[in-house]
Amino acid sequence: MLERPAVEATELRQVMDDLRIVIEADWEEADGSIQWPEGVMPRVLADAHGLLRVFLNLSKNSLRAVSEANSKTLHIGVTICDGKACIQFADSGPGVNTPDRLFRPFDQMSEGSGLGLYISRTMLRTYGGDLRYEPTDRGASFVVELQVV
Repeated sequence: MLERPAVEATELRQVMDDLRIVIEADWEEADGSIQWPEGVMPRVLADAHGLLRVFLNLSKNSLRAVSEANSKTLHIGVTICDGKACIQFADSGPGVNTPDRLFRPFDQMSEGSGLGLYISRTMLRTYGGDLRYEPTDRGASFVVELQVV
């Protein structure tokens, strides 16, 4: 029987530091850059390993999206909105043509398996959080919402 992840107070700064270790070299190799959040970050209700997997999925999608762009950037920002931590992943890629298809499992239009965003959103919802797409003029923007502890 599978064990449920330990949803507990998680240091968002530590998860961001772990993310930096894992993805920074790939972005540098692609001649891209990442703008990391600064300052104090809240503790959030999540499983640290699961949250890292969600962040890895979002950053991997962004890296794939910017591969042909002139400017290869990923901006990660952390704000508090309505009592929740909002972690935004915004890239300089071409954007999303069909946002209504984003969170469908096994979507044939997906460049991957079509499961990454679906699983990420489902995982975040088990923590009482969410994942949403935010339309922008340029690139793609996804926001992770988590309960602040």
